[in-house]
Amino acid sequence: MKETTTLSGYKSHSTMEGRGVYTLVKKGIPFGEHDYKSTKISHTIVELIPTKNRKYSIFIMNIYSNPSYRQQRLKALLHRACKTTDRHRLLIAGDSNAAYMAWGYNHSYKH
Repeated sequence: MKETTTLSGYKSHSTMEGRGVYTLVKKGIPFGEHDYKSTKISHTIVELIPTKNRKYSIFIMNIYSNPSYRQQRLKALLHRACKTTDRHRLLIAGDSNAAYMAWGYNHSYKH
């Protein structure tokens, strides 16, 4: 069963793979949705379409990488997103569940 997240004044873009990821876009802002089905990493990619005040698109990638699936690699997903966005701005947010010693973990692993 897929629940729909709502917030007054916003449109929701979501995926329910794994735990699911939601991205809310303020109503009135034109946007498009992109989806890369070939990954197990839950993600949404929303493109804010240019307007008279903004020359280029802004892409927002929201990710959740389940810590149970350590084999998942963000590199391919990020490469694909960069290729899609080309010269436009790309904001990447979310939870990669990556452990790094610099962040206080007693180990690091590639993700």
